[in-house]
This record gives sequence, C-alpha cells and structure tokens, in this order.
Amino acid sequence: SLSALYFVTVFQGLSVLAMLMVAGGYIVSLSSTQWAKVARAAPLLIYAVFAVVSTLWSDAPALTLRLGVQLLLTIAIALALYQTIGFKTILTAVFAAGLLACVASMMVMPAALTGAYPLTGIAASKNQMAFFASTLALSSTALFSDRAFPAVLRMAVFGGLLVSVI
Repeated sequence: SLSALYFVTVFQGLSVLAMLMVAGGYIVSLSSTQWAKVARAAPLLIYAVFAVVSTLWSDAPALTLRLGVQLLLTIAIALALYQTIGFKTILTAVFAAGLLACVASMMVMPAALTGAYPLTGIAASKNQMAFFASTLALSSTALFSDRAFPAVLRMAVFGGLLVSVI
C-alpha cells in the first residue's frame, strides 16, 4: 500500500485507490484485540475530526471537507498500522517502497540526462525525488545498523543505500 504513494504521479488516482483498498482490507481484517490497541490511540484523531468539522465555517467548504477527510483517513490508517504491525516491518516496507521508486526513477533518468527534462524520475518534482531518495537512505541506514537484521539482508539494504545516493 505504501508503494502506491510513491507512484501517484505515474498512476494518478489509481494509486490512491489501490492504497485505500489495501489499507482498508487490512483494517477490516483486524481482530478484536487489535481493534482495542487501535482504539487506545483514537484520541490522536481529534485533530483530524476538528479539520472535518471546520468545514462548517470554512470559506471553501468543499476543499476543506476533502482535505479534512484525507487527513482523517491518513491518520486513521497510520494509527491502525502502527498499533498492529511492528516497527521493523513498517521500516522494511518503507525501504522496499523507496527502493522500488528509486529504481523505477533510475530507469527513466537517461532521458532526463539529455538536458531536455529535469531530473525528476517518476516524481512530479525534484523535491519529491529528493524525498524518495532520503526515505530510502534513512530506512536503509536504520535497517543496516540493526544488528538483529540478518547479515545477508543487511548487505542487500546497503545496496539500497547506494541506490539512494545515485
């Protein structure tokens, strides 16, 4: 589901739909004990609920509602994932999605090197491309420095670190 966010410029709304479907499917499949863990973090949703309610006094209610619902869904999905999946699993998913995005960007970079296009890869901007590379670099560094991570996988993660600086 996370990789869909990296490829939003390529697949447009389909990637957001894919992310919502995968995350929604996961959330629906939670057990009652997992729901209890998620419910303990529910007070963090108060800011997102306030954003949705602010539609009532907004000068641009349609935009406010859309952005408020996006914020509410983003926080709810993040809370559900964080409360039910281990941190190392989330970090590995961030690494895998970042590696996939950076490798896909490297495949379209030769066209950009002609000078006709900016070095954005699959991203919409150079800043977004820098975000891809930085999340890959940070997740690679964290996984590589984790001694509990298997040595063979740590070497593969080091390769991801090298890709992030290219």
